[in-house]
Amino acid sequence: MAQLPAPPLMHPITDAHFVHPEKHVLSNGVPLYAIDGAADDILKLEAVFPAGRRYETAPGVSAAAAKLMTEGAPGLNGTAIAETVERYGASLKVRGGFDYTTLQLQGLNRFLDRLLPVVHGIVYEASYPEKECANYVRNNRQKIKIREQKVDYLADTGLREALYGPQHPYGYKMTGELFSSLTRQSLLDHHRRTIAQSQPFLIAAGRITDQVLDFAEAAFGRSVRTHIAATPYAAAQPAASLNIHQVKTGSVQSALRFAKPIMAKSHEDYRRFFVLNTILGGYFGSRLMSNIREDKGYTYGIYSGMTHLDDASYFYISAEVGSHVCQPAITEVYTEMQRLRDTPVGDEELDLVRNYLLGTILGSIDGPFRTADTVRGILQGHLPMDYVQQLVDTIRTVTPVQLQTLAKRYLLQDDLLELVVGWPEEAAVSGANGVGV
Repeated sequence: MAQLPAPPLMHPITDAHFVHPEKHVLSNGVPLYAIDGAADDILKLEAVFPAGRRYETAPGVSAAAAKLMTEGAPGLNGTAIAETVERYGASLKVRGGFDYTTLQLQGLNRFLDRLLPVVHGIVYEASYPEKECANYVRNNRQKIKIREQKVDYLADTGLREALYGPQHPYGYKMTGELFSSLTRQSLLDHHRRTIAQSQPFLIAAGRITDQVLDFAEAAFGRSVRTHIAATPYAAAQPAASLNIHQVKTGSVQSALRFAKPIMAKSHEDYRRFFVLNTILGGYFGSRLMSNIREDKGYTYGIYSGMTHLDDASYFYISAEVGSHVCQPAITEVYTEMQRLRDTPVGDEELDLVRNYLLGTILGSIDGPFRTADTVRGILQGHLPMDYVQQLVDTIRTVTPVQLQTLAKRYLLQDDLLELVVGWPEEAAVSGANGVGV
């Protein structure tokens, strides 16, 4: 019988082998970070503009301006733009966010010259046709009515409002009335003040040639661009109570959210807390998942994580559970936090999490396109390019005692916002922290 070949040797991951992008600067000062490495003639180009909610002059303007950017430009309506992009096998997307608006173009290098008029047109002179603006307002007024019937949507928006306040760009909720207040002129004004004039950063990934650099120069480098400041806004105004309960009559499930402000990625505690969060609820084998899903059967999924924005960061735990087991699920969340404070993580569990995280990091830099996503996160987080290796080093060397110290510092029930949407009405009088709202 033929003997099977010996399996390859296993080696610990010690180096991320993260290839730093090559930085170019366009003639107007716009930086371009190039990640060369594709075997085929393909490109992903992203332009990241400071044009999100923090730069609005009215609620909802940034998201609407991003969504409708591809609906018209000089000499091109939305249909012509879509047909041109499709004809050359490309994709063109614009997405808005709390801090940034990102334009993403994917396609073949040899067709870049054909796509230049489209990209140039929507970046500098997006026309926002009146009909498309009206359709956007009407459709979103209908969508918001549907979303407001769902406990997960109410919990997500309520969480940010409780953390930052209803007037803060990170905290306000869109309503039918706010959608109705959007006008074509408000979208034009936002676009001209931000996307058409502000200084973005560019990330190009794929096969980087002179043709790619010329395209970037023609699309983004031939006009004066300036650094713009965020629209002045009041400081965050967190909710007065740490326990918020919103009754949703007839809801079979309840949405649970726990949250607190947390350190930025640049903070000395962040990388170790990143490991601690993974143990608590950051992957499918986490303690929250093992207890509340696998053991108790209260939910299909429960996760913890961190959201990092330019002006704030927060830690959260998120789950939807059966309304009849809402209180037991809350109790188990606090129990798992208590366990991390009381008892150091075991070596076997920590090694499992180390291997999971190191494998995830290697996946995040596998190929130029995934590397581009990682580079975008580094740039938006205002981090050094060796940050990936710093994270690898921390994952490899963090100790159970260090993790326990962080749990005692950051995973405290008394300073955690607890928000429940949908709990049976008779349970509203007393939340886990003792206050019903």
